Amino acid sequence: MNLSEINWFGVLLGSLSGFILGALWYGPLFGKLWMAALGITKDDAKKTSMGWLFAKSGVTYVVLGITIAIFINMIPSCCAEGYCCMQGALIGGLIGLANTSNLVNNALYEMKSTKLMLINGAYALLNGALIGGVIGSFY
Repeated sequence: MNLSEINWFGVLLGSLSGFILGALWYGPLFGKLWMAALGITKDDAKKTSMGWLFAKSGVTYVVLGITIAIFINMIPSCCAEGYCCMQGALIGGLIGLANTSNLVNNALYEMKSTKLMLINGAYALLNGALIGGVIGSFY
């Protein structure tokens, strides 16, 4: 795999879109349920350096974006016939599904609630599909 074949602008925008989805998902959409499932209070959250947390989180989105872009580039017929956005979403969704499976498996052994597994698992699946779709649209 030649890294020069990666559309870096697509990776950047895909990563940013995943970050925004995460802000919405773990904020106004499911933030209260997620925090309750983890036993986190607003006071606990205020003790965290959000800038540092966002920076580290941003790195994980870029890693996921690069991984999805590599898979898009590895499949020769992926973007045939002008369906690259959909193919990217499919590839990203499959990577998200694999990530969801791992998250659920870990949560089972950590004895986490089903509610937490659903919140995190659904996010991982949708996040992968979103990032893949955005990246795919640049090929």
